[in-house]
Amino acid sequence: MKVIKSTERDIDKAVDLAFSMQSNKETRCRHLFIDATRKEIYDLFMSYIKRDEHELLLVEKDGRLEGVTPIYWIEEDFYVSYEQGPYGYDYESVSNCLLEYVVQNFKGYTFYINTANEHVKSINFYKSKDFEYAEKAVLLRLEDYKSEYENDCVQEVNSKNSKVIYEWIENHINEDTYWNSKRINENLDQFMILGYFDNEMKGHIIGRGKKDYTEVIAFSGDESVKEELFKSLITTAYKNGVKEIDLYTEDDYEESLGLKYGFKFYDSNNCFIKTL
Repeated sequence: MKVIKSTERDIDKAVDLAFSMQSNKETRCRHLFIDATRKEIYDLFMSYIKRDEHELLLVEKDGRLEGVTPIYWIEEDFYVSYEQGPYGYDYESVSNCLLEYVVQNFKGYTFYINTANEHVKSINFYKSKDFEYAEKAVLLRLEDYKSEYENDCVQEVNSKNSKVIYEWIENHINEDTYWNSKRINENLDQFMILGYFDNEMKGHIIGRGKKDYTEVIAFSGDESVKEELFKSLITTAYKNGVKEIDLYTEDDYEESLGLKYGFKFYDSNNCFIKTL
């Protein structure tokens, strides 16, 4: 088997392979859903052919297409990850071939993998390759909502409290967390950040996205603080015109909060990490 960088000439056969597997829960790849259309996969794959720091990788054997995955990287951050894949007729062989390619071409990078619970072959593969099993999370979504809840203890990040909030964030992440306080501050227009203050700071919540969609990517505090922050973030999102809120969590209490306030389960994720 060998890895080839796809061109536009190859895209139809790559999409055909992926589309044939996306409708099966055991071979379906995140982040697209099991009912993804051929056009959705086509548009995603084409964007990876055209963009910088993106490629669509094909795995071939004796001239026959055996597997495909989009891949992207951020050179300045030494970050690399598959997107929507890999798909493979022989999953283990295809994944081995692609892993060898990534190891050879991205030395020193941190490799992130995301896969759903049902894709057992992928979970077993990355466990067998000594990846760190970083998290097992559920994804819930809130739509068609309205919220006007307010709490005087909850403050959105501003020039007066930002130093305290960013120091708090740094104390609640690890070295593998991509969205640290520095990167968040450099892209602040993409985030909603709330802190809970009662004499001192006691918790925080971060929503990534401030327009049509936001995803809760960080949460801290005891249970009562988390609930106040959660309700306040929903209100902040509503005021900003956000149509959908996603809660991505591996915490049972946070999951119960989501269900309490109308969120619905829609996906799962297993994250694996390895420094190459």
